[in-house]
Amino acid sequence: MIKKILILGLCLFLFSSGARAEMLEEDKVVQGIKFLKGTQLWFYRLGKLRTARLPQEQRIQEIECAKGEDVWFYESGKLMAVYLSRHQKIQGIECKWNVRFYESGALKSACLSQNLEIQGIECANNSIISFHRGGKLSGGYLSQNQRIQGIECWRFFRFYESGKLKNACLSQSQKIQGIEFAKGTELWFYESGKIKESHLSQSQEIQGTKYQRGTIIFFDKEGRVIKVN
Repeated sequence: MIKKILILGLCLFLFSSGARAEMLEEDKVVQGIKFLKGTQLWFYRLGKLRTARLPQEQRIQEIECAKGEDVWFYESGKLMAVYLSRHQKIQGIECKWNVRFYESGALKSACLSQNLEIQGIECANNSIISFHRGGKLSGGYLSQNQRIQGIECWRFFRFYESGKLKNACLSQSQKIQGIEFAKGTELWFYESGKIKESHLSQSQEIQGTKYQRGTIIFFDKEGRVIKVN
């Protein structure tokens, strides 16, 4: 399902931009990549290769790309997204299956081939992790419960580009900024660290009002409840 969503998103991006297509009538090397007769290629308006299905396993810009899968490029010629032919260590990250890059060449997202500690966070095997442009972790899934910036986290995490915690789910009941939240509550934070919203896993009282399980509560930057869904 994840693969289908990735392909659909890239295809919609492709067709909306007016890229042209070409069916090769003979084997041909295009931007250093050998394509076989009958391969369908797509190009940007100015003629740069945009995407193609590889006829064989091939190393492209130091990445081991899989046979029979699509490889995508930015107009600059830099890799945008590929499917890996085997597990590969990329920019210090143990990757498998699918990886995506920023145009700078920095890793944007990847599927992990093993449990791995990344920037102090215990990330889970077989999960997708993502990075901000500057290289800091953006989001992913935990291999085990972990205390992150004072929050007892479970399952997943998201960070602001500054490195501040943005989103987490509680692994246990915890009192945060004067409010006792139950295990399983999902919290979003302002970049300042103040609670922005909470998705309650259990019915509870907050600031003198009783809220039911499943309620989403929004807070202002001073910690006051401002909206409830």
